[in-house]
Amino acid sequence: MTETIWPHGSARTLTWDSGELHIWNVPLTHAPSRTPELCRLLGPAERVELSALTRGPGTRSFIARRARLRRILAGYLGAAPEELRFGYGADGKPWLLGQSRLLGQSQSPGPSQSPGPSRLHFSVSHSGGTALVAVAVGHPVGVDVERARPVPEASRLAALCLAPAEARALSRLPRADRARGFLGCWVRKEAYTKARGRGIARGLGWFEVSVPPEPPRVVRAGRADGLAWQFAEPPAMDGLVAAVAWPGEQRRLRAFRYGPGGRSSDTP
Repeated sequence: MTETIWPHGSARTLTWDSGELHIWNVPLTHAPSRTPELCRLLGPAERVELSALTRGPGTRSFIARRARLRRILAGYLGAAPEELRFGYGADGKPWLLGQSRLLGQSQSPGPSQSPGPSRLHFSVSHSGGTALVAVAVGHPVGVDVERARPVPEASRLAALCLAPAEARALSRLPRADRARGFLGCWVRKEAYTKARGRGIARGLGWFEVSVPPEPPRVVRAGRADGLAWQFAEPPAMDGLVAAVAWPGEQRRLRAFRYGPGGRSSDTP
């Protein structure tokens, strides 16, 4: 289900059902005249990271991605985007700090400062000129996106990066389908590791997922975590390959577009 209304609203006017998971399609382009406005939303750490980037399209993409993420999350919390502060796990997974304060709740985060069971969880991925932001309440979530493109050495890359069973499944596909199969498998694995809070630096061979055109699922989870894992493929992803992963029960995916005609925009 894709919502295309609410052109100048904020996310806090959404009706959130406990059985839902939200996914935002966010363009990473903006008019140069909007750059100062978007930069004002960034936090100190983001400004340091921005100062290290070479000026160009990558800089504008970074500004749009971080500023629009802040607008989306701030809308759910009823806060100002520039108020948000982020913490990071050992593998770099970000979370929101101080949600109790922003939500006006009396309880405070635990000693680890990690999100509590009723807190807002999110995940971000970008490829080319598009970012996806997945938002969930009460459980972790991971999202990954890749631009659909030819992968001439898909079989060789699969042997290097994927689990052996995944590489064998890919090799059985018709040659014309291997690029899509490799990218589809890759985004499923990335989404799963993000939801678990683990980076790809540890490798991706310790667990297995299904390979497209099979429906997305975890085939082997590595060390058992006692959780059932769910996957979804976001709708309306023309030119993109994407996956969302989360633990627990099935949820209804609601998809939104950021910008004029969508659920939020850069216009206050």
